[in-house]
Amino acid sequence: MDKWAGLPQSPRMHTVERLRRSGNALTIETTHFDPAYYRTPVVATIPYQRTDWELMHYGCDPKEAGVVAPSPR
Repeated sequence: MDKWAGLPQSPRMHTVERLRRSGNALTIETTHFDPAYYRTPVVATIPYQRTDWELMHYGCDPKEAGVVAPSPR
């Protein structure tokens, strides 16, 4: 069985990302258009609230990948 990371897509896929801010809220809306795979656009909306959390550094180092993803078995 093949494993997908994300949505299947064809070379015809077109993605539009919209960022909106309202007060202390940020909303990211991503719309995927791909007539080869989907009859209607696929929309993902993620709302974020402002916090006082400190962002952690994440480099592009494979050894650090375990910080956000489990180790492969």
